[in-house]
Amino acid sequence: MRSFDRRMPEEINRLLVDHISDYLLAPTEKAKQNLLRGVDKNKIFVTGNTVVDAVYQNLEVAKRKVNVLKAFG
Repeated sequence: MRSFDRRMPEEINRLLVDHISDYLLAPTEKAKQNLLRGVDKNKIFVTGNTVVDAVYQNLEVAKRKVNVLKAFG
């Protein structure tokens, strides 16, 4: 999740936090590859994307719920 534009204050903040953190939790392999451009590989852990995981976890529940459009005509 990088812009690679060092003129942006948020990108500077990301870089600073990367370097002072003991652990970096990357949601994807691509995010890990971005971090490897300047961070020790032993600090990086691919964790998965929690938003995507939550959607998949609740997909069946959502399918079982009443269809809102039918309920209100």
